[in-house]
Amino acid sequence: MQEKKEYVLDEEIPDAPSEEVTQAALNRWQTANRDNMFLEQAQTERFETHRQILESKLKKGESISPHVLKMIGLFENMERLDAGYSIEMAIDIILHSLHKGYDQFKMNYNMLSMEKTLTELYGMLK
Repeated sequence: MQEKKEYVLDEEIPDAPSEEVTQAALNRWQTANRDNMFLEQAQTERFETHRQILESKLKKGESISPHVLKMIGLFENMERLDAGYSIEMAIDIILHSLHKGYDQFKMNYNMLSMEKTLTELYGMLK
């Protein structure tokens, strides 16, 4: 709506340019329609990626490496979709996703107020 392209949702695509519809108008309609389609796909992908991030939980007995690498990949995907998380927030979410066996690690990490990258956190957990 901000870009004034919502008309493509309500109007039929013209078959061919006529006196009322010029080729430029047809091109404008096709461009706006394509932009709305990609916007909708990106919104769906953002929603799904965000859901996966929030639902990720490491279960007892599972390996830490694939879990953290998967989460880092999800955070990178959100960044690509222009909906990135801050490093601090991403680390908090990863730490929260760990099972109780990592409680001592989480306490030490937070008490020492470490400022690490996601890759450094991965190395520490590994």
